[in-house]
Amino acid sequence: MYLNWKKEIKALESTISSACYALRSLREEVTLEQLKMVYFALVESKLRYSIIFWGNSYKYNIKAAFVLQKRAIRTMLRIPQIESCKEHFRNLGILTVPSLYILVSLTHLVKNFHKYETYEERKKRDMTRRKDLKISITPTLNVVRHSTRYQAIGLFNSLPTSFKTIYCHHKFQNKLKSLLIKKSYYSVDDYLNDKDKLNQC
Repeated sequence: MYLNWKKEIKALESTISSACYALRSLREEVTLEQLKMVYFALVESKLRYSIIFWGNSYKYNIKAAFVLQKRAIRTMLRIPQIESCKEHFRNLGILTVPSLYILVSLTHLVKNFHKYETYEERKKRDMTRRKDLKISITPTLNVVRHSTRYQAIGLFNSLPTSFKTIYCHHKFQNKLKSLLIKKSYYSVDDYLNDKDKLNQC
């Protein structure tokens, strides 16, 4: 079955537009911490839903969702269009859409390690230096390259080595979230190409 993620993004646009109206109406009446709670309830919860599937299906989907997210951040803080939101994401402790996709995908992988490798394969991987997961599928088709499994393994193998033997998904999630907030990636490619993150942990 063919899934049209453009429709999903279009529905997301309508939902976040309504959320921005709520944030604009409340920003004079509540504290920033309370406004963040509204953001998490009305914006991030919607962004998080199904992001593991559409987050890196095609780059224009995640870019479109990220534009909507930045609109919400600008509304919360009265940030002009010409000003970057990057530092504001860090200060607020809010994950960018690309970072949210990375967090959800990798937390799902860690919770389901048994689907990615056998116990024997894990023991062998733990003895290696890089501790990468083996990619057991060949990306001969575009649909394979965009599959959640193939993408998650690529994201995992780009992690600092210290992350790769954390098998408690809560501990893994907390450590990864701290890194992603600190880095505030504006695209998944930024994360994949960031060699400096290897020295952050």
